[in-house]
Amino acid sequence: MSGSRKKVAVIGAGVSGLSTAVVLAESLALGRAGDAVDITIFADKFSPETCSDGAAGLLRADSVQGTDPTKVKRWVKATADWLFHQARSPSASEKGIFICPTFDCCDEEIKDPGWATCVRGFRHLTDQEREEISPLAKTGFFYLTAIVEGCLYLPWLTKRFKALGGHLVKRTIHDFSELSREFDVVVNCSGLRARWLCNDPNMVPIRGQVLRVHAPWVKHSIAFNTVQGFTYVIPNTNVIVIGGTIQDGNWSEQVDPVDRKSILDRTAALLPSLENAKIVSEWTGLRPRRLNGVRLEKEDIRTKHGKTLPVVHNYGHAGAGLTLHWGCARDAASLVLESLFSSGSCQLAPQEHFEKSRL
Repeated sequence: MSGSRKKVAVIGAGVSGLSTAVVLAESLALGRAGDAVDITIFADKFSPETCSDGAAGLLRADSVQGTDPTKVKRWVKATADWLFHQARSPSASEKGIFICPTFDCCDEEIKDPGWATCVRGFRHLTDQEREEISPLAKTGFFYLTAIVEGCLYLPWLTKRFKALGGHLVKRTIHDFSELSREFDVVVNCSGLRARWLCNDPNMVPIRGQVLRVHAPWVKHSIAFNTVQGFTYVIPNTNVIVIGGTIQDGNWSEQVDPVDRKSILDRTAALLPSLENAKIVSEWTGLRPRRLNGVRLEKEDIRTKHGKTLPVVHNYGHAGAGLTLHWGCARDAASLVLESLFSSGSCQLAPQEHFEKSRL
């Protein structure tokens, strides 16, 4: 058991775990409680080996079924505001954050997405614009959105967390009881591992496969949702990410040549200039979907040692981890602070603090 100095454990070092730890550490520092609380991240994988590292990073939130749309919109807005501000900062390139024009189409008539007001300049495509994307497009939108490259952003979050006094431990946590004697609060950002850690059968993988190609002439994103699948072309700093696959329940992390051919064929049909683009790398990852939606709540768990351990859950973001991360991190950090300081003596740092500071 920790003495007068409180201790927080964060399980998971993907974008959810790192951002929650950073928001919590910043709030403690702003509230002058940083010296009274230690934060340690436990994970079996750190960047560049996490699922967040391989994501294309387009802020777009259509993959969060089962979650209250009001919460999703609030989380997307908080994340979008954070990323749009960071895209203007002197360290934007280090963080892998920039703003990208995006054409978003579907082969059927659909309503405007709930997050339309969170991006910038959202409008419907003209008939001509829609036709130029694909003759199959029945609905089309244009907007400016943020791209955050996990392979750059996660190392920056890690550096920021360590600068705030945080600790990193490479270790797999199999039971919350392993942490109950030493830590006062645990934050569970374990992603797909929550299936076993929390005995949560609602956690299932969505297998994703993407290619990264050399195509520096592509300066915009295209997303096209059809009955055949979801196809996208998303610029990153040095490559273009093309995809993809959305395979529920597929646990394979091996590159599938059939999926590779499908991705190459679909993206070349969408943007013919990609037909001869050189493949730089291939990646697969298992997105952590929760069938009944994102779990973000506090639970008091009775451990094997007879202690009641407050656990703040923040997992199940499916393919929208980077899109939701900052909003979810703020909610999770707020629950941690409530558990640590029931008197309210230390509160969540306001969004304006992060937007004004040069993190």
